[in-house]
Amino acid sequence: MDTTRTITASSPVPFGQFEKGKPLGRCSTKYLEWMVSHLFDSDLHAWALAARGVLAKRKLGAQDCQAEDNLDQQADEFLKRHGYGQLARRKRRC
Repeated sequence: MDTTRTITASSPVPFGQFEKGKPLGRCSTKYLEWMVSHLFDSDLHAWALAARGVLAKRKLGAQDCQAEDNLDQQADEFLKRHGYGQLARRKRRC
């Protein structure tokens, strides 16, 4: 297995019954968590580090989405209170 190249979210996973060939960033959260917990102390530790990075980005993305949703909700309430309810968002982005 080539260990000299950098592993990114677009790198295809070279192992696993269901995830083999899938880009690392498209693997399930559960599988990424398994990689971090089981591969960290092995010769595949680079994959565990990359999986940890993908998980961290997902967590940050979820937090950003939640914060943005909260701001949208506050803006909607403000518009409704001041007679501009028709301008309030109907759907959330996240």
